[in-house]
Amino acid sequence: HAFLDPASHRPTVKKLAKMTGGRAFSVRYRLVPQSPFPTSLLDCLIAYLMLLYPPPGAFHDPVKPEHIVISGDSAGGNLTMALIQVIVELNRLGQRITWHG
Repeated sequence: HAFLDPASHRPTVKKLAKMTGGRAFSVRYRLVPQSPFPTSLLDCLIAYLMLLYPPPGAFHDPVKPEHIVISGDSAGGNLTMALIQVIVELNRLGQRITWHG
């Protein structure tokens, strides 16, 4: 979790969004050494929650979880798997996250 950012993957993400007819949302998570783990995972979790529960005045409507595809490569792939584990565990425990009031 130390190099690159969403701009380095923009051409590939754009192509995938076009091929699938979907939209893309890339997360610019904080990197080490300034922000040690689990900061990057928390950034990804917050980004996911912002899709589900956008704040008042957001530029998008809430996105249903079944319409979200989470993916990544290298460190982003690791974060993808960790985020999915967090989401599954929250669902398993029946934890409801209250967001924006």
